[in-house]
Amino acid sequence: MNFFKLEGIIINRKEFGEGDYYLTVFTEKLGKLTLIIKGIKKSKKRDQNSVDLLTKSEFSVYRNKERLILSDAAALESFENLRKDIFKCSLAFYLAGILNAILVEGERKRELYQLFQKSLNYLNDNEDEAKIYLLIAYFLNKIAGEEGVAYNFKAEVPRLQISEKSEEYEILKEISENRIKKIISRDYKIENIRKAIYIYEKYLNVHLDLHLDLKKYLLEA
Repeated sequence: MNFFKLEGIIINRKEFGEGDYYLTVFTEKLGKLTLIIKGIKKSKKRDQNSVDLLTKSEFSVYRNKERLILSDAAALESFENLRKDIFKCSLAFYLAGILNAILVEGERKRELYQLFQKSLNYLNDNEDEAKIYLLIAYFLNKIAGEEGVAYNFKAEVPRLQISEKSEEYEILKEISENRIKKIISRDYKIENIRKAIYIYEKYLNVHLDLHLDLKKYLLEA
């Protein structure tokens, strides 16, 4: 058997059988991988937290034909502050869901991995709701660029019929031009940041055939 170790963040988990899981792990070196772990619920020796969603872990894996079997795992970062906050946790699940939808098995996406890890760290450490929403808008813009459908601000904004004096206009413009420090230094209304997020969502839904809807993660009608 071919044994190896890798680090990654769990972005999806599904149960099958009795106490078995399919884990979808986003790794920096090998991209998105599906690992099979058997008997985790019944095992007293294994670290249960190491296979939780949004946990960064080190995985000991072996290949059995075409399948990757997880023999052991150790949690490296659990983002505990994030987990204690329903709002932050919902946004983290939202980001993980996007990645699970767009990533192709085995395709390396190092920049996206680093962006996701930094985003989880930011959610874990930051308490400013407006800044957190700005992170989500920035993340969506980066997703568009990484997936080859970069948001063309000059082409798209006229179709939206929003005023050049509006905050959502400024947010979209500054994010598209990667002026992060300027964005963070401003005090935008949360409702206007969310409008910018919804614009990015519609754009990505059309160009990447997704079904992004932040409101569902925030349990809003």
